[in-house]
Amino acid sequence: MERFKQKLQAAAIPFRENEPLAAHCTFKIGGPAQLFVMPENEQQLCSAVALCKEQAVRYYLLGNGSNILFADEGFSGVVIDVSALDAEIAVEDTVLTAGAGVRLAALCKAALKHGLSGLEFAYGIPGTVGGGVYEFVQERTDMEIAYVLSRRPRPELNCPVTSDFSRIVSDPTVDTAIEVMGGRQPAYEYMCAALRAGKNVVTANKQLMSERYGELVQLARENHVALRCSAAVGGGIRWLTNLESTLDMEPVLRVSGIMNGTTNYILDTMTTSGLKFEDALRQAQALGYAEVDPTEDLNGADARRKLVISTNVAFGCVVQEPEVTTFGIAGIRACDIGAARKMHRVVKLMASARLLDSGDVACYLEPAMMPQGMHEAAVPENFNLISITGMHIGKQSFYGQGAGRFPTAYNVMQDCLDIRNGLTRFYTDKLRPARVDNSSIMRPYYVRVNGMDRWLQTRIDKMLDCGIITTPVAVSEIHAWARERKLTETGGFLASLR
Repeated sequence: MERFKQKLQAAAIPFRENEPLAAHCTFKIGGPAQLFVMPENEQQLCSAVALCKEQAVRYYLLGNGSNILFADEGFSGVVIDVSALDAEIAVEDTVLTAGAGVRLAALCKAALKHGLSGLEFAYGIPGTVGGGVYEFVQERTDMEIAYVLSRRPRPELNCPVTSDFSRIVSDPTVDTAIEVMGGRQPAYEYMCAALRAGKNVVTANKQLMSERYGELVQLARENHVALRCSAAVGGGIRWLTNLESTLDMEPVLRVSGIMNGTTNYILDTMTTSGLKFEDALRQAQALGYAEVDPTEDLNGADARRKLVISTNVAFGCVVQEPEVTTFGIAGIRACDIGAARKMHRVVKLMASARLLDSGDVACYLEPAMMPQGMHEAAVPENFNLISITGMHIGKQSFYGQGAGRFPTAYNVMQDCLDIRNGLTRFYTDKLRPARVDNSSIMRPYYVRVNGMDRWLQTRIDKMLDCGIITTPVAVSEIHAWARERKLTETGGFLASLR
């Protein structure tokens, strides 16, 4: 090893002896490295590796230390640290080239900046939406993070870390609380505490904003603070703020679109690649587009929450989530995709809401066979497309990444900037109860079911190879029938014809 050290010194490559490895990994454990080599450029890195091979010295290349466990006895050999390298990211056309030591987050941001796809699965690796927000704030001079709420120490963060939320709400220097933890509790408790303490709240929690919409909006109003949730619907799309701008000009009559990237990826893959549902789902999971348990995506629960929030903002009402009838894509088969193709249509999971003359709303989520010439039919992979129909402006559509660490964090940051610039309200001032009534919306449907019953037999317009087309039927009627028949549970499928 002495000979090796002499050669490092001769090549002017920095190194340390008996360097504690706990200081260089996320989990903060591990004994000393016999030699810890710190090349400052690509040439030194190549030279260090060449020396290890020449001298038959055991070596290990260390990046940023995430998900690395070193033994307490340390590492007998050479650890080469590449984190200090001034690595570059080069973009040429659709090719992204990264030097050794480039952080994954930086690589993802570069791809996003240049409009390149393929790294969407990595937007949350390592870290979460909160990590994306942290990185965005670190790059700014007009705001700072006062605290990070965490159950464990985070020495790598350049700000105070606390596990006591009361410390945050009691600090008068904190003006805005950002909630990106998700779930019902303790997120609900924290959001309410922050609002009552006179703190603005920015959240990406679609579950709470859907289930507790009226309560949270009213609480923000009573305490004269802003409540913003742009990241809860549409991922990186500035959907709710565009909806808000439209409402400032004129009434909104309809809201519709693709609000779930997971299901869109599955449907798009089945359509373009001919994969079976199960194979498309596995591919979505492998790419990080679908959770290990994708139930809330497949049964439509995720998209329904986004639809409820959008409906309430668009029409200034409070619709209760259980009233919104929902059918997902869990029952879809290759023959359903084929039936749509023969009709020059494409299957998409569509969210729909419209304001009725009575003041009530039609609001539902279901698969739909969209004509191939429509914008919705062409939405690829895990992208979203959401549309507004205004009284005078007509239809406007907003397209973009539906999820991911940085797209979602982008919307969180935009909400923070809106608050910094003086915005102190929710997206709408209206908060009236409204009933869901889907009885006036009539459409033909594609239906595949095991065994005909009297209701379906009387509504057949056309027989297909693996299903039927119905005569126009009310959304409320066919949804009630499908629930009674337990269509999804029995492997059946329905889709409206738009």
